[in-house]
Amino acid sequence: MTFTKNESPMDRGVRAIAGEALFLSGFFWLGGTWQIVTYALSAAMLLTAISGFCSLYRIFGIDTCVASRPIPGYLRAAFVVVFLVIAVGGVYASIFFSTKFFLEDDNRMNAPYKQTLFETGQGKREESKSNYATLTRSYTDFSGKYSSYRPYALRGDMAFEADLARAASIIGGLATTVDSGDLHEAHLALEGARPIFQDILKRNGF
Repeated sequence: MTFTKNESPMDRGVRAIAGEALFLSGFFWLGGTWQIVTYALSAAMLLTAISGFCSLYRIFGIDTCVASRPIPGYLRAAFVVVFLVIAVGGVYASIFFSTKFFLEDDNRMNAPYKQTLFETGQGKREESKSNYATLTRSYTDFSGKYSSYRPYALRGDMAFEADLARAASIIGGLATTVDSGDLHEAHLALEGARPIFQDILKRNGF
């Protein structure tokens, strides 16, 4: 089978930019299966942009090279500029905003934690039960998200996953105690999660 080019210069430029954007999305914003899928799509876009050949075009009889005109010099330059802007700006913005969103998620989870800690310390049963229910939901959402996805700022933190599990064990094991047991005991147990949360932020430079 011959691999005659079937993509126009414009087509290849768009594919290169799309492939770059997909790679950055997968690297900075996704985890698990979605990250793998995004990397695969990015590789397909970049390889076809480099080779100028698309096997799907061959199957469906598409050829954007037919009657295509050469790209003017200014348009080539524009593609290069866009590619570089996405590369530099995309990396910077992704690091900044993924860190920002992680801290917002952490604060959203920490608010009911601190309130539950306070209420159990005060011996207020009903308030403790209400805030504890909010805490368990918030922490489930937080740990579920960051177990499969790791923001760039935490990529080098080898203890992060173990810390999530330790905090989950502490928080999840207090349902009966908060509901009808010794609130002072629940308060002391919850205190054990505080250094875990603080250490995550400290060792990652937050």
